[in-house]
Amino acid sequence: MRFLAISTDIKSIVKAIVVLNCFRPEELELSAVQISKKLNMPLTTTVHILTTLTNLRVLERKKLSRKYAIGPEMYRLGSLFLMSADFVKEADPVVKALNEITNEVVTVAVRNEDKIMIVLREESNFSIALHIHRGSVLPAHTTSMGKALLSELNDAEIEKLYPEEILEKRTAKTIETKTELKLEFERIRQSGVSFSHEESHQGNIGVASLIRDVSGKSIASISIGVPVFRISEAIKSKLATLVRMAASLISYRLGYHDVTNPVTDIEQIRFWWGK
Repeated sequence: MRFLAISTDIKSIVKAIVVLNCFRPEELELSAVQISKKLNMPLTTTVHILTTLTNLRVLERKKLSRKYAIGPEMYRLGSLFLMSADFVKEADPVVKALNEITNEVVTVAVRNEDKIMIVLREESNFSIALHIHRGSVLPAHTTSMGKALLSELNDAEIEKLYPEEILEKRTAKTIETKTELKLEFERIRQSGVSFSHEESHQGNIGVASLIRDVSGKSIASISIGVPVFRISEAIKSKLATLVRMAASLISYRLGYHDVTNPVTDIEQIRFWWGK
């Protein structure tokens, strides 16, 4: 009897997780009926799970729409994950140093399928800046960080992720086709740096490079963002070297040794930037 009770509890936990997985960046609010249809789950069961998760503050019910959304407890748990994640702890002082050196916005993101999520960010000290908070989700192909991460995929993985030739546009300058995107990946692989020229947000240029773990696997990317009116080809080239150095340093702190661009201390970056 005890085994049966445990088995039932596990099933309930699995159902709760499946319900939570229904929420996506493009579906931040869902009704009980929508979730029930998505999962082919009886409405009464769905409502019971949603009520329990709401009582635990894992979900919350919006007053106006009466739909469900991710609640404060999930945000707290997500924050704990970021605090405990090794790469975030190792990246944080480097992000702060780059922000101090350049006075520009510095961001670290991870990829989830065809989206990226911002996990670290230090805002620009200038009055005019693009303000995006931690936890923001953006289409990967529109950002320098996302394109850097996507460039690690092989052709089969790219085809699976982007089955259509035409891509989602966020601005007039977003890359329009999968063919163009693949050509961009070739350039990124050769240079080790990715650019976004007003492709995600109008008026903003992004320069990014990959962060690798001890095995050499890309796990995140770091970028420096600059308004278009504050950048030139010379500055863009200097920022490209800077962001490569920063990515190399974070990767080094995670146990990866970049033989082509070795950086082992933040003072190396400060010295180079000050020359």
